[in-house]
Amino acid sequence: MLATALLCALLLASGAEADALAVPQPALRYELGQRLRRLEAAWAGSDEAARRRALPRVQAAVRAFFTLQPEAAARELEEAHRALRGPGAASLLDGAWAEAWAVTPERGLLDGETHVVLGASLLWPEGPPDGAVVEVLLPGDERVWLRMRLGAETQAFLLPLPDGGARRAPLELVFRREDTEVARRALSVPRLPGVDAELARIAREAPALADPLLAASARHLERMLSRLRRGPPVETDEPVELLLADALAALAAKDGDRPFQRPGQHWLAAPAGKGAVPLRIQVPEPAPRPPPLVLALHGAGGSENLFFDGYGNGLTRRLCAARGWLLAAPRVGMFGRIDLPALIESLERHLSFDRERIFVIGHSMGVAAALNNLRAGFRPRAVVALGGVGALWHASDLRATAFFVAAGEEDFALRSARELFDALAASGHPDVQWLEVPATEHLFVVQDALPAAFEFLDARAGRTAN
Repeated sequence: MLATALLCALLLASGAEADALAVPQPALRYELGQRLRRLEAAWAGSDEAARRRALPRVQAAVRAFFTLQPEAAARELEEAHRALRGPGAASLLDGAWAEAWAVTPERGLLDGETHVVLGASLLWPEGPPDGAVVEVLLPGDERVWLRMRLGAETQAFLLPLPDGGARRAPLELVFRREDTEVARRALSVPRLPGVDAELARIAREAPALADPLLAASARHLERMLSRLRRGPPVETDEPVELLLADALAALAAKDGDRPFQRPGQHWLAAPAGKGAVPLRIQVPEPAPRPPPLVLALHGAGGSENLFFDGYGNGLTRRLCAARGWLLAAPRVGMFGRIDLPALIESLERHLSFDRERIFVIGHSMGVAAALNNLRAGFRPRAVVALGGVGALWHASDLRATAFFVAAGEEDFALRSARELFDALAASGHPDVQWLEVPATEHLFVVQDALPAAFEFLDARAGRTAN
């Protein structure tokens, strides 16, 4: 540790960070996700006037995302956050420059390493003022572990880690101008001593597993962890301890074992159709009656993480947990391709749920995915269509499925969602409900409509929320 600290000090003193160390490049999806979650948390506590101020920026962020401009999308999310706070807080204590910086570890998972390289990169032109630094602290301890002077270009810094035997090094980043703190963020550098040997064993033994879901899940988890060993987090902060525990549980499972039935979150891959579908699940505590299954289908450009970490900073996950419902968020293929009946059949061998109470929540492309499966004969108990795209061909055939259809007042999919509702209503459907959410658009309609959607599902589940 002393030698590492001395090397770090020499690099900083010489100003040779970028020459001596390779600069880790920021993972733009991860940076977008972190900024989106901060904005979602602020959005939840804002009034209508604040939301209307921020709406143009949110819409600009969505356009930038769909036109493959992630840096511009990240900047618009930050501008939306400032707009929510109002004109008096627009400067964020003159610290708007801090939001343009990404601080990225070279790896998202360490084995026995006692140091990590951090890269400081600008996501958009917003040069730091004179005297700008970012400090690395230990939570609850204001001693500075490392101070990085920020310049106009990307830089790399060698960070010695506290307590080399710890499983996780939770850190805090404090951005300062001179002596004034302007922003603070969390940074986690997880460590699992011996993980490389475990990953080699999983890669070796997983293909021999007889159960298709366990084999596919073990391989999927090994790839996730190996990716983090090679580079920074890609999309979200993943609990590496749980990923490794699930992979090892899959290897150790005997005939009839259900390692993913343990309450809590799990990451797995379920055979469905021509391949294995990655998904993330949340299993409730055991109850006398099997729980409903909520299938949450994300929108275009998203993944299985959106309904867990995004869409209201994990609101779907919290609403399901409060009710004791099983939540499963699969990764949806391009153009809404996913075989939900095959996925359900694969999950049923490993998870307990009520086949008569299957609910589908879709956003945007996820609505199209749900409609594709309905056209093929799939009949869940209820469908929640948020910011939906797509149409039904024979609405009169869907009387056994209840529908909750919602869109935002400023949602570009408002017309399409309204057409879906109108088609159901015109067919004489006995159980369909419409909601147009004021002061929201295509992305934030999910978190704004979810509370009403779950009240709708409560009645179809035969119970009320706790």
